[in-house]
Amino acid sequence: MAIKGSLTAAMAVIALASGWAWGATYHSYSLQEVGQWQGYPVFMGWDAYSFQDQTPQVCASDWQCGSTAPVQYLAFYGSYLDWAEAAPPGPAHGFVVTFWDDVPAGADPRYPAVDWSHPGQPLHTVTVQEFHVEFIGWEVDPCNPGPPDQPNVTDATFKCRVALQPEDCFFQQQDSIY
Repeated sequence: MAIKGSLTAAMAVIALASGWAWGATYHSYSLQEVGQWQGYPVFMGWDAYSFQDQTPQVCASDWQCGSTAPVQYLAFYGSYLDWAEAAPPGPAHGFVVTFWDDVPAGADPRYPAVDWSHPGQPLHTVTVQEFHVEFIGWEVDPCNPGPPDQPNVTDATFKCRVALQPEDCFFQQQDSIY
């Protein structure tokens, strides 16, 4: 069983040995709703696979911090690979969440032509084993979405919510990008 997600760069979420991989925090990512099917939203999703110790990539999202308050709550979205049912096929064992500093677009001496920001060095990592998962709708592949009245649904989409323990919170610096 595998899960996939969608993202950009700086807070990485990796699934533990359960076969889950998720994407997107609520900081800077919102799902693109493109319609309704079976009474639920249909989202446009580009999949990025991310598994701990099984793939070289992780799902990540970046945000600009607007306060010095600690990050206490996380929300991210994902889908099980080839799973199109509203109930998850089984529980995840957990997630590894890492907060990274940001390498601005064009600032990486190894890749000066790269015109997007990306994670730099890890700043804080926590393993999360307590979370809430809920079904929120369906996903279609942007390369083959199908007609609006009969979307080419590929997967169920789930939202995962995490409340970090006080000792696991990430303390951000105002106006920093992570």
